Amino acid sequence: MIVHRLNLSLSAALATGVIWIVCALFVMVVPQMAARITSGMLHMEALAVVWQLDVAGVVIGGLAWMLLAFALVWLSTFIYQLMDISDS
Repeated sequence: MIVHRLNLSLSAALATGVIWIVCALFVMVVPQMAARITSGMLHMEALAVVWQLDVAGVVIGGLAWMLLAFALVWLSTFIYQLMDISDS
């Protein structure tokens, strides 16, 4: 099976960026609910956490997560193609 590593990696990075923006908006609009959801997801008490949300943090954090998503998918498809012997 042919997997277009670059296209798949870019789409994962872009999808991560969209989810990051939605999450940031969610935290801005309903911070208490976001804290409750975070508490459940991380198995900790996040209600005492003070959200520090500014434009620079959203941009830098989003870019970092997008880079991580790109690298993870790129590496995953690289390993997958090494393991895929059906095209050989």
